[in-house]
Amino acid sequence: MTRFLGWREAVAATALVLAGCSDEPTAVAPPPQSTTCPTTVSAQATCYAGQGLSGASYLIGVPTNWNGILVVWARGATPVAVTEPRVLGPARFLLRDGGLAVAATAFRDETPLARDAAEDSEELRQIFVRQFGKPRLTVIWGNSFGGLVAARCAERYRTFNGAIAACGLVAGTLRSFYPHVDLRMVYQHYCRNLPRQSERQYDLFLGLDPQGTMTTEELNSRVNECTGISLPAAQRSVLQRDNLANILAAVRMPEAGFLANMDASTFVLSRFVHGSLGDKNPFTNMGVRYTGSTDDDGLNRDVARYRSDAPTAALVAADDDPTGKVSIPIVTLHAIDDSRAFVENESAYRAAFVRAGTLVNLFQAYTNQGAHCLFTTAEHLGTLKVLQDWIERRTPPTQESLAAACETYRTEFGGSCRFNASYQPAAFDSKVYARQP
Repeated sequence: MTRFLGWREAVAATALVLAGCSDEPTAVAPPPQSTTCPTTVSAQATCYAGQGLSGASYLIGVPTNWNGILVVWARGATPVAVTEPRVLGPARFLLRDGGLAVAATAFRDETPLARDAAEDSEELRQIFVRQFGKPRLTVIWGNSFGGLVAARCAERYRTFNGAIAACGLVAGTLRSFYPHVDLRMVYQHYCRNLPRQSERQYDLFLGLDPQGTMTTEELNSRVNECTGISLPAAQRSVLQRDNLANILAAVRMPEAGFLANMDASTFVLSRFVHGSLGDKNPFTNMGVRYTGSTDDDGLNRDVARYRSDAPTAALVAADDDPTGKVSIPIVTLHAIDDSRAFVENESAYRAAFVRAGTLVNLFQAYTNQGAHCLFTTAEHLGTLKVLQDWIERRTPPTQESLAAACETYRTEFGGSCRFNASYQPAAFDSKVYARQP
């Protein structure tokens, strides 16, 4: 039995109702217990921890004189313990006197399906309501993979008043993973060291040897061995320069994000396919013709090819692909040069709203900043402010109102407001090779 089916059965056995039509599930998790807040959280907040019925650990922070607004925070794909300061993400800045309450789930699995992560987020909202009362306003907010989780929560539950999906993988899990699958295949074509010929061989869609013990340091060492990525460009050998240039060109990826994407193409891919899907492959690169290398014919002739397992691909698409069928306001925020979650994700997300006829519920904003999810505090809080105004005052955001809100917070927190009001991303398929799952 695959692991994701096991989770489905375990959750069903608890008779947990997560349809969004009731605040009262038929089975409930134990109440949260008081705990020490992470070091970055304001001393004016009180923190609580616990575990949901799905097995997901969580952290709740409630500030003095809570104003009745709750933000449910959804993390990215990298696992994070509820004891770590970053568990609350940028939402930790909301925990001030008279501020917003924040609840963050670690999710039931290291790299779950977005559907399962959404269920964990909704269960956490229910736990909060039972312990502290129903908020006057509840927002689901996620970054990166958490952005997809927020998008799915907005579609599945009627319990959230609004959503923020920042730097989100909002094209859906299948399409968001395609660049990492492609990178994994193309990297091995040129480098032949993951695995080495002398090591146990495995299907590359697994990311890593399921029986292996590779560390991030060892991965980076092998990548550097092949491409010289950790060396100044002038110190790379001719072969290293050629390998790096061919890989980046074929997968349409900037050098700045290469190591981070290699991490995702190995460890994150492994946690998802091996850890959550029981080694069943939802991804394919059949029919993809990689271009831009110095020998496209040779690359496409010899690169590893895999077909997807059709039932698994269908399940992931059904569980994780945004539909745009929402009735609440959603704000997205994305850096134009994000090298981890390509900004073209936003084109795919917008297209879902167009198909659903719900574009009136979507506002998208972009920043002139390239690091994945590294928005300033003012940018984050300005985004939340315009969403709150949209919900409470029925005032849809504009690029001008977002910039003004950011400037207000910049006075308090510093940093910058780097919005690009005129930018529109290209089509998703211009960045990521299209294919049939």
